[in-house]
Order: sequence, then structure tokens, then C-alpha cells
Amino acid sequence: MYSFFIALLSASALDVPPARVLQSPAPRTAPAPAANGRYVGPAELPRAVPTFPARLLTAACTDTVRRNLQRALSSARGGRVLCLDGDFVGSHTVPARRDTAWLVIRSLVSRTPVGTRARPSQVAGYARILTASGGASSALIIKGERVVVTELELGLDPELRSIVGTVVDVPTPSADVVLDRLWIHASATQQVQRCVALNGGAATVQHSWLGDCHAKGYDSQAIAGWNGTGPYLIDDNHLEGAGENVMFGGAHPEIAGMVPSDITITRNYLYTPMAWKKVWTKKNLFELKNAVRVHVAGNVMNGSWTDGQVGFGVMIYSTNQGNGRCTWCRVTDVAFVDNRIVNVASGINLSARQTKVDTTTRRVAFVGTVIDSINGTGDGRLIQLLNGGRDLLIDSLVATGGGGKVRQFLVLDPSPAWIGVTITNSVAEAGQYGIFRSSSKQGDATLRAALGPPLVYRNVTLLGPMRQGYGMSKWWPSGEPPLAKAIRARVAAATAGVVVPP
Repeated sequence: MYSFFIALLSASALDVPPARVLQSPAPRTAPAPAANGRYVGPAELPRAVPTFPARLLTAACTDTVRRNLQRALSSARGGRVLCLDGDFVGSHTVPARRDTAWLVIRSLVSRTPVGTRARPSQVAGYARILTASGGASSALIIKGERVVVTELELGLDPELRSIVGTVVDVPTPSADVVLDRLWIHASATQQVQRCVALNGGAATVQHSWLGDCHAKGYDSQAIAGWNGTGPYLIDDNHLEGAGENVMFGGAHPEIAGMVPSDITITRNYLYTPMAWKKVWTKKNLFELKNAVRVHVAGNVMNGSWTDGQVGFGVMIYSTNQGNGRCTWCRVTDVAFVDNRIVNVASGINLSARQTKVDTTTRRVAFVGTVIDSINGTGDGRLIQLLNGGRDLLIDSLVATGGGGKVRQFLVLDPSPAWIGVTITNSVAEAGQYGIFRSSSKQGDATLRAALGPPLVYRNVTLLGPMRQGYGMSKWWPSGEPPLAKAIRARVAAATAGVVVPP
């Protein structure tokens, strides 16, 4: 479905400067169409998607590196293809360069076809870059612009026992970087705060396997970004994280006014194994604290429980990190299309603001969302709306838990109210408390009181026996109605092939 991204890649030579595909921004007052033609809603989609010359992924070697990798990286110039053979232990840096051509760093022997996700069982022969130091050390730090890193294993020396900050660090906001068909990981017993710190310019992470990105007593992520401009493309990856699998924001941007923008996240498997419970600190699967124009489509998100936080699958809110200095931090324009969330303590939490910021969360859309298997480790809330955001669309939602583990379909904070909420064409398990503000305030009256105008609530079916005070809802006593089956089929088609074995 998202092969159009590959079609955008140029067949230019290695010395072609970086390119970006720009889309005309949608007017603030008009809906924006999605790339897959399915989304129409209040959120503006990304204005840009990063691209790079496709020929780079199959370019012939110009230099073979078997020892002293840092010397090779320090002397390399754009237009070179460094082919690594063997293991390289230590922290290595790709320095900034003055030239404008692309530099490629890859294994000498290719193991994974272009456009195919790297899998741990099939990457034997990849060259390995392993950090042997903890703390701020990384296996690879990419400071140079226009760098492609492909078909490598990056991780921690097996003997390392101290916690590592980042395996692959992209710290330069102007850098255009491509991470392609990589295996990036710790071991089952090692601690790393993040597998990839994504703080570059136009950056792509694709067809890669990020595994065992976990820590105890710390937030840990497969991918986290907070100090880069974007645009970003995160496409067709396996992403294991304990704290959060993917997060933007969460740390104070070093550059004033910095908001990660134009983020496209497509066809990834965000996975936290239940075996990590009580071993590594878990919070959520997907979290936005400071991000603008985010398109999340065709992903499967699996595994969250009450631990470091409540255990929502998705958390979206504007928050001020860094001791209150980031007053500009915000989340606006998020289009969440055709995704499946499974095995979570609660579903989706939308909070307009957590600490002092100049604006609130606004223009958010969930279109084609399936929430399955609430796992009973937490509050069992399917959707929670807090702190007064604006312009929310929830359409084509199926949210069921089974086994009596759903407590509330919709949890509302009436002060301040969310303004401009539309909930349509959806099916959800009512749970113990249905539409909920407190045990004595449930049903349609709570819906009207807690959501400011204009409120649209139409064609919403609640599963379970009919209750008083829910005249705006339809009821389905057992099983699921045809609408739910149609939504499930749509999301299943969009996520087919996303989950692959290791």
C-alpha cells in the first residue's frame, strides 16, 4: 500500500544532493486527503516526505573496511561506499563533511533484498558495530549530512553490563540520514534507553528490526526524537520498546522553537512482549508530546500494561519538558488511519496539555481504528479525553475487550471541555461504566456536558444490554454488528504483512 514511497526515490548518481517531496499544505479550515485516499478529517497531513536516491541501496563498493573503522569514517567523503567486513567494537562517529554528495556505509555481503525487512534470523554475515561502553556512548553517531547506513548489525558488546543511552544517535538537526535494513538491538538482559535517537533533518528509518530496546527505572524507546526538524519517514519496521516504542517530544529541545514536524509512520509493528512485564519499565506503545503534522497509518501496536504509567496503547498530549522552558511544545495535526491496537491496559488517551504551553492539542483524527484485547492489568478505558483540546474526529472505530475487562468506553473530563468533537460510525464495548465522568454521571447527559459545541455523535453502537440514559447510542446485545466486521476487514487489509517472524 505504501510502495509509493519507494517510487519517489530517485535513480540519480551518488553525488546528487538530497531532495524532498513537498505537498501543498491544506488550508486550516479544510480537510486533507490521505495518501491512501481514505482519510478526510481535521488534521493537516505531512507537507513533506524524505527521499533519497534509490541507487544508493545497491551501489558498488568503493572501499572495503576490515579494521580501524573510525579512521575510515573520518576520512570518507561523499560519493564513497564503505563496505564493512567483520566486527568493530567501540563507539564510532560519522563526522560532518563539507561536500554535498551521499556517503554509504554497509556490509560487504548483502543479505536482505531491497525493500524487505531485516530479520534477526536472516542477517548472518552482516558486519557488526558494537559499543563496549555505557552512558553516553553509542555504537554509531551520525553527525554527517547525507548518510545512508544499510545492512548492518548495531548493538552492544555482549560483555557490557552498564546501561547505554543510545545505540544509533542522529544528533544533527540539519543531517539527512537513511537507516535501511538494519538490526539494531541490545541483548535480552542488557539495558539501553533508546535504540535510535532520531534528531536529524530529513531522516528515514525503514525495513529494519529494532529489538530489546529496554531498561528498568528509565524510559526506553525503539525510536525517540525531540530536537530535529523532520520530515521523518518510519516505514516497515519491527519496533520493540519498553517505556514507549515510538515517541516524539519528552525532552527539552536544545534549539528554541524546535517542533519535530512532518512525520510519516507507516506499516510498523510496535511490540512489547508480555514476558517483559515486571522486568522492564513499561509505559505506552506510541506517544506524542511535541510534534506537528503526523500521519500514522497501517501499523499494529501490541503490548502495554500498568507499570510506569496506566498502560495506554496511545498517548497524545502537548507538554512542557525541561523545567517549564518549552512553552512552544505542542501536538497538532495528527491523522491516525487504519491501525490496530491490541493487548493493552487501556486504549487511547488524549490530553490537551499537561504543563504550561502556549497552545493545546488540536486537530486530531482517528479513522479506521481497531482496539482489541484489553488485558485487565489497568483501568480498562477505551478512549479518554482530558484537559480541553479542540477538533477531534473519531470515525470507524471498533473497540472491544472481551471477558469483562473493559470498564469504560469513553472517559470525559468536563473542565475544560474538548471543543468540536465528532464520533461517528463506530462500535465499542460499553463496559461497566459506559460514557463516564463519575459513577453517578454517566450516559448521554455526561457526553453533552463534557464536550463543547459543535458535538457530533452519530451511528455509534455500544455492545451489551440496553441501558437507560443512552438515547444517542445504538445497542447490540451480543456479538458484533456488520459495521464492526467491515471496519475490521478494512484495518486487516491495511495491516496485512506488518507482523513477520524474527
